[in-house]
Amino acid sequence: MCSTAASCLVLQVLPYLLNTDQANLGGKICFIFFGLSLPICAWLYFYFPEMKGRNYAEIQEMFSNRVPARKFKSHVCEAGAGGQEKSKLQEEA
Repeated sequence: MCSTAASCLVLQVLPYLLNTDQANLGGKICFIFFGLSLPICAWLYFYFPEMKGRNYAEIQEMFSNRVPARKFKSHVCEAGAGGQEKSKLQEEA
């Protein structure tokens, strides 16, 4: 819903910004998009966690323990494969 609304807004406004008899911004539109993308990039860095190489049990544990998104990469989890704790897995081996 939000994506559709944003698309409609851009599709309605962009021709007026590009048109030579309207705003006539031309290539200067890149500054508008750059200004809008800076806060989004900052939000992604601070609030979007790195989940590469993690299984579902580890991700669930990190969200349950409220680990900050920036610390997901270095966090050591207790849950192992299949949701079992690592200590139980080591005892079985």
